Amino acid sequence: MVDIHCQEVANDHGSKTGVITLSRSSALNALTFDMLHQIRIHLERWEQDSTIQGVVVHSDSARAFCAGGDVKALYYDEDVLQVVPHPYFELEYELNRYLFHYPKPYVALMAGLTMGGGVGISLHGSHPVVFDSTQLAMPEAKIGFFVDVGVTYHLSRLPHHLGRWMAVTGLAVDADDCLALGLSSHKVSMADYDQLLTELTQSHWGGDPHHGVDQVLSRFAQSAENSSLMQQASLIESCFDGSTVDAISCAVMASDHAWLESTQKALAYNAPVSMQLALLQLERARLSSFDQVIDADLMLVQQCLTWPDFKEGVRAALIDKDRSPNWQMAPDISMDVLSLN
Repeated sequence: MVDIHCQEVANDHGSKTGVITLSRSSALNALTFDMLHQIRIHLERWEQDSTIQGVVVHSDSARAFCAGGDVKALYYDEDVLQVVPHPYFELEYELNRYLFHYPKPYVALMAGLTMGGGVGISLHGSHPVVFDSTQLAMPEAKIGFFVDVGVTYHLSRLPHHLGRWMAVTGLAVDADDCLALGLSSHKVSMADYDQLLTELTQSHWGGDPHHGVDQVLSRFAQSAENSSLMQQASLIESCFDGSTVDAISCAVMASDHAWLESTQKALAYNAPVSMQLALLQLERARLSSFDQVIDADLMLVQQCLTWPDFKEGVRAALIDKDRSPNWQMAPDISMDVLSLN
């Protein structure tokens, strides 16, 4: 079974739209090396083709746009540390970099679960579109990894320490949160998904494709309603103001606010070293360009792949699924130790 389909759809005006369909639904479209490779080579081809007005990427499953990278395959890869940089992550992160600078409209229809690597192939494009089914998360701390694919560039620029909350807890945000935080360009109802996809792929976007695709999306766009994250912004800001995970945990524990229950559970479950690293990453990313963030991710990944907590986190979450990781690493890390300075 083919995990990805890349095709060109022509319209009546002589132009075409590049369409990428993620079709590995049995694995929630977890990105394999080949899927990443196919995305890259088609994007490069379409960038050079003057008849291609832009790109639309979507999933053939309503459940998930993309649940991230194929970390289960990495768990079983005995040669994961033999090649530096690791080919999978080099391909993935360089694709993220390429998307950030992609000159043509790139519309990602982020319906359903959008996590980790799935955020990397959507958020960095020109038009990340969310739906009422969207659940966006960077849950790397749950598996002893680090917030990668360049996403700390965006999270570090969110107000009220909301990026800290997302990176440290790994909890999901919905469409209204994404729109309110500027993590998406448009919000659309799932009831309009099929019609939107048809119009995006079959209509002509005009002489200015970026403006043209904006017009198509605007016909379907909804305004943000109640962003629960923004409603709790002052609470999150006060609890996540500390520079260490211990300080944050103490502040959360000291609060009796019911909304923080899931936050408290995440802080208790996640790998301490991953959460502390997330704080350091965000501090660095806040003053970095996107390319510098990607460069840092390329260095960090080789460190994190050697961590016992990564393999243990994947085991507990995705292999044995006992949800009982035995974290071994203490959170006493610094920029110097991780060769990030």
